[in-house]
Order: sequence, then structure tokens, then C-alpha cells
Amino acid sequence: TYWTCPADCDTSCTNNGDCTRGELCLFQDGTCGDDKGGCVPRPTECSGYAAPVCACDKNDYGNRCEAALGGQSILREGACE
Repeated sequence: TYWTCPADCDTSCTNNGDCTRGELCLFQDGTCGDDKGGCVPRPTECSGYAAPVCACDKNDYGNRCEAALGGQSILREGACE
């Protein structure tokens, strides 16, 4: 899935500050920094497809790309409670 850290994700970061400019520290879904994440390129724009996600900042985003654009990993699929 787009903007998902796979199980074998590079584990070189604990927050966005560990990555270079233009990258974000992406964690496996649901971990939100419990483990190390991997530095991946941050998107520069997103298409407007609707696939709501709840990000680690406990805010709703329209899709994974929009969350990544905001520097966030995914807590879970669907809207936050």
C-alpha cells in the first residue's frame, strides 16, 4: 500500500528529525513510534482520492498520502474517534 512502511522497513529513525529534508520517518501502521521507522520521501502533492485514515497525531486525513504530506504515520484505517 502507498505510504506504508513494510515489515522489513529500514529502521533508522525515531522521529522526522532523524530524516533528511523532504523525508518523513514512517512507522508501521498502528505503532506510532513504538518501534523505529524508516525514512521515506515525503509526497509533494496528493490526488484527492477518499480513503480516510486516523494518523498518529489523532487527526483525520483524507488518505495516506495526505497524512504523509503532513508528516504523519497511520494509527488506523478510517476516521479517528
